[in-house]
Order: sequence, then C-alpha cells, then structure tokens
Amino acid sequence: MSLLYCGIDEAGFGPLLGPMCVAMCALRIEAWRDGDAPPDPWALLAPIVSREPGRTKGVTPIPVADSKRLKLPNSVASGKPLLHLERGVLSFLRASGLAPPGDDEALFDAIKLTIPGSACYRGESTALPTAWRGEQVSIAANQLGPAMRRAGVSLAGLSCLSIDEPRFNSIIEKTGSKASVSLWAVRELIHQALAMSTDHNESVRLVCDRLGGREDYTKPLERMLPGASVAALEHAERHSRYSVTLADSRVVIVHFQTEAESAHFPVALASMTAKYARELLMARFNRYFGARARDLGIELKPTAGYTLDARRWLADARDILSDAERSAIVRNA
Repeated sequence: MSLLYCGIDEAGFGPLLGPMCVAMCALRIEAWRDGDAPPDPWALLAPIVSREPGRTKGVTPIPVADSKRLKLPNSVASGKPLLHLERGVLSFLRASGLAPPGDDEALFDAIKLTIPGSACYRGESTALPTAWRGEQVSIAANQLGPAMRRAGVSLAGLSCLSIDEPRFNSIIEKTGSKASVSLWAVRELIHQALAMSTDHNESVRLVCDRLGGREDYTKPLERMLPGASVAALEHAERHSRYSVTLADSRVVIVHFQTEAESAHFPVALASMTAKYARELLMARFNRYFGARARDLGIELKPTAGYTLDARRWLADARDILSDAERSAIVRNA
C-alpha cells in the first residue's frame, strides 16, 4: 500500500500589495501501512535533505523548512535572498523528472500557476535560477533523485495558486471574511490532491497549516467536499484531525495544525513553493512600476508588499498611479 502525503501552505495572506500564493506538495510514500504514523521524509532523505541550511557528512543538504526561516533578507550581503527557497523547489522539480525551468514563466507552468492578469505581472520574466548556476541545481537534484528512490519517496505533484488583488477583494466582498480567501484556495488544492490518487487502495493524508484562529473545520470541509461525510477525530489547542468519507467511499484524513510546516515535510515544501512564487511575482511587480517611475525621473524603491512598507511605496508612487491602477493593486483587507 502507498500513501499520498499532501501538505498545503500559503505566502502573502497579510500584505497590502501583491498576490497571495497557496501551494500544495504531494509526496507518494511506498510500502506504507494504513494506521502507521505519518512518515518522516527528513529522516528518510537524510543527509541529502535537512531541516536547516548547512553542511553535514560531506554534503551540503537541501534545506526544507518553513519559508519564513529560509527566505533571506533582501539586504543580505550576497544579494541572493532566494538562495535556500530556490535550491529546494528547483531540486525537487528536477528530481521528479521535469526539465529545469529557464525562467519564472517556465516555473509557473511547472507548478500550474496562472500569472495574474494585471499588466504589472505580465512583463519581463526573471531568468532562473537567480541565486545558483544551473549546474549547481543539477548536482543537488542528481543527489536527491537516488535518495528519493532508495527511500521509496516520489514527488506526485507540486502546484501553486495565485490569488491576485481583484480576486482577493472579490472573495472578501462576497463573504465578508478574509479567512474565506484561504478556505477557497484550500478547497481548490484538496480537489487537486484527490485527483492524483486514482487507486482506492492508496491512503491519502492532507495536512494544512491552521487558518487563522479557526479550530473546527467540520462545516468548511463539508462545503469543500459535497457529498462527503466528515467526522472529527481530534480537536486540540494546536491541531484538529478529521476522517472524511468521500462520495466514492474513499476515506481521507485531513489535519489542520498550527506551524504545520515544522512537523510535516510536504507542508514545508509547499510553504517554500508559495513563497518562491510570490517573490518572483513581486519582482515582476517592482520591475514594471520601477521602469515607469524611472521614465518620469522618479526613484521608486521596491516593496515586498507588507503593510508598513506598502504604504511607503504607495506614497512614493502616487504620481505614477492612476486611481484605477491604485484600486486594482491594493487589497481591501
């Protein structure tokens, strides 16, 4: 029996500018018995993969962890803030058999991300990798591939949703709740995960970082999966688990957990993918508006989109933004 072990996490829920990205990583674990505890891919893939950047046992492991721990400051002396995120995401894609993406558009195709429609995201692409030489990523992938095969672990899927500012605002306007944006994305990704498992003998476990302060997901899961029966297995302060019997009689375990990326490998890799994708989209955003500002003789410092700096950026950009553009790129919550 095999296990489809899926993790979902987001990047960019809080900012005032830029898209929210929500990613899913699905690992297939062979020789897994129903009822076993979730496997530990960090242990299975050691020393090629680790929880921390660094060097160990003669190799430089690929760090897989919460993206907030791996994303370096934009001011880092190396000028390579995506160093760790990029190595992890590109190595796993390459080890799964995909051709190395030569630019961000090829990466977005590989992770099934639709580029937002606004002109600020539709411009010049970013050559990849940004922080490594291509052969360095290939070396990491060539070490990772055999380690995955030995451990009976494969990447069944790595995908990412991009929720641009107009859609973000539209969902909030319809529901009155910012949390509904996350729930919408989780629903889409859960359906993607279930479509990957066509063998009814395969076990499916879905883990998602807990969404805000919500503790009970019974009703949201029933809405996400029409015709399913949802039974709570456990409600605790930091996590909730549910047994979901689908309309086709498959039983899926869904787990919401605070700081899930620290405990569940696929959530960590999803976190990295979402952050990497958002950073690349924000690079397009900053290139587009930076070029327009320079044409008008205005110096416009880039922004990551988070509230305090976004307000600074909006003030600096006031002379280059029309009212319609400002409305289209600013989130309402």
